Amino acid sequence: MAFLTVKKKPAIVYILKLYVGPKDDVQLTYKIGITTRPIEERVVEITTDWYKKYRYFPRVETKRFKKTTEYFQVETYIHRKYKEYQWIPDKKCDGSTELFRGIDEDELLEVYEEIMKDPIGYMEASSVCKSTDKDEISGNPDATKMGISG
Repeated sequence: MAFLTVKKKPAIVYILKLYVGPKDDVQLTYKIGITTRPIEERVVEITTDWYKKYRYFPRVETKRFKKTTEYFQVETYIHRKYKEYQWIPDKKCDGSTELFRGIDEDELLEVYEEIMKDPIGYMEASSVCKSTDKDEISGNPDATKMGISG
């Protein structure tokens, strides 16, 4: 008897560094997200929507972007790890729930690099998620669905 194996298509997990605010009060802000499109298209989409809401384009540096089939797990893990640093702007715009301020950039990039090597293994060894959260994130069929949007 043969079994059908469904292979997940990879997506890009990215970290953008945005310089947000008027010239006299620029705040470093990190955007952690996923996309299936080229990163350049995603950056244009984010900055264009920001301009429509705030009438200026934030400067953007692409810090990391890599493909993985475990994109949901990686993004969810990083969002949870840095939840206390989440920043939501006054005006809702594309990706505005995935913004963070006050994060140590070197630490963030180190966590990203490590988790991208082995997303599920890294998460299982971490204390960031409770054991039931780990089951949910890793795709355990007995786990309940999470209400996380990416």
